[in-house]
Amino acid sequence: MEENPNNMTSQETTSDRNFRRRTRYAQMSPERKQLLLSQLREKRAESKRQKNLHKSNSTAALTISTSSSVPQQG
Repeated sequence: MEENPNNMTSQETTSDRNFRRRTRYAQMSPERKQLLLSQLREKRAESKRQKNLHKSNSTAALTISTSSSVPQQG
């Protein structure tokens, strides 16, 4: 069975992709780089907000379930 010479390992593929990405970035105008950076920052901030919202919802649900399982004294 022969290997396909066009088949690249995932490491080679990743390395090649990173090289192309760096090359394209080096050729971009400063304005385009700034736009990409601001988009990336906004995307990360949104992701962080969603993560914190999910975390606070989980904590609230845990607090409610814990307090409802405590026997009431009366």
